[in-house]
Amino acid sequence: MKRAITISSLLPCLFVTSLFFGCSKSNNNNTTKSKTELLQGSWHHTSVIYSPAMYDYNNDGVKDAEAYPFTADCQKDDFMTLQTNGVAVFDEGTTKCNPSDPQTRNTTWSLSSDEKTLTVDGASVTLIQLDDNVLKVLTTGSDNGVSFTITVTYQRK
Repeated sequence: MKRAITISSLLPCLFVTSLFFGCSKSNNNNTTKSKTELLQGSWHHTSVIYSPAMYDYNNDGVKDAEAYPFTADCQKDDFMTLQTNGVAVFDEGTTKCNPSDPQTRNTTWSLSSDEKTLTVDGASVTLIQLDDNVLKVLTTGSDNGVSFTITVTYQRK
């Protein structure tokens, strides 16, 4: 069965989807940013990988592990901003799939005390990489009795 990839369908199970503030000038005070500080800002997704591959998005008879290329163009410019006050803002970007959808939607975000689990809009994901430019998260799911993982990579906007 062919499945359409939509940001809204990934958000509840993924996070998390998009992103933060711009870069700051480098300084020589050698301070290390906390994970909470690194998360703050705007992010846009650049990769969505299913393991094992679950769906044949392009109908070529082969299940596709990387789903991002099959994401609608109107969703590829969506981003999420994680603000310092625990507010997450999802933004439709410049191209909206449905013109009647609101441009932005606010919800909440938090990082667990052990700094391993990010929760956005009530959905929790595991942090697997976080630095000034990349946020990579992992979640699990199942479809028709088949369990899978989804790894989503975000780039700082």
